[in-house]
Amino acid sequence: MTARLKGNAKYKAGGLSGKVPFTAKVGGTLAFELEEEGKGWTVTGELVEIDKVKLESELVGTLDVTDFLGDWTRKALDKAPPIDLGKIGGDKMPLRALRLGSVGDALEIQALTQVVGGKPVNKGSGSVGGAWELRMHEDTALAMARRKAFELGTIDYEVAIDPRSLVFDGSGFTLGLRLWRLKGAGWWREYSVTGDIATVGKRIKLTPGEAIEGEKSKGAGLADPLALLGEGLILEAVTDGVKQAFPASTSAKIGDQKIGSRVKSMTGRNGVLIVQGDLITNFARGSSDTPIDNKTGRRGKR
Repeated sequence: MTARLKGNAKYKAGGLSGKVPFTAKVGGTLAFELEEEGKGWTVTGELVEIDKVKLESELVGTLDVTDFLGDWTRKALDKAPPIDLGKIGGDKMPLRALRLGSVGDALEIQALTQVVGGKPVNKGSGSVGGAWELRMHEDTALAMARRKAFELGTIDYEVAIDPRSLVFDGSGFTLGLRLWRLKGAGWWREYSVTGDIATVGKRIKLTPGEAIEGEKSKGAGLADPLALLGEGLILEAVTDGVKQAFPASTSAKIGDQKIGSRVKSMTGRNGVLIVQGDLITNFARGSSDTPIDNKTGRRGKR
């Protein structure tokens, strides 16, 4: 990590004393740890080592003062609370286990989901197109949709929704469904539903657009899959699970500054769902959220 501190250094020399305004550039190392909390995990980081302290002042120029101010800076930073990156997982995305690693200059959080039918993805390359990136196999997203469908049971007209496949390709998706009529003689009919992926503010939205009929059982009746999906419960289960799969999705803190996540894009590629986003600082009501530059750590204009 890099940090910038501003303040005044008191001095005494040759019977003279005073204060020198200065800026200190600090380089240090953070250690992150996980703690299980309910059905999710919290991620926090603490400063464990000061590598470099460089003092900048108009009166003394630029000096390497690691030895002189290093211990003092460490004590000052030790008083700061841990960096809270927020919680991963929850009711919408239950997790079995988490572990931490690093790829390049990125912190990698590997999560094992507690859903039936999910599949792993390969480790990241360390190149992140934003402050954070989430990579999830599309079969894991399908498993979340199937779990929600099971919880719903039969809905309108005694029909049950049975998600069979889910493919993300670019900015679109295709959902394979089988609708079961479980009353009377019963029947089933399959549909292929296509739709669009959109990002609205901090949210992801999957919007079904067209349904094509497929195979059916003998004597199968008709049902409108778009109307049944229009209630949003099945597809929202996917987006809500995705939201709980990255930190700062609800709340996080660095000192007294609240940090939140904002989704920039969501796309599908080679069986993997990729979500990219920024971290933003949340100010008092009436002021604007400001994104944090993931390279400099500074806030910039939106």
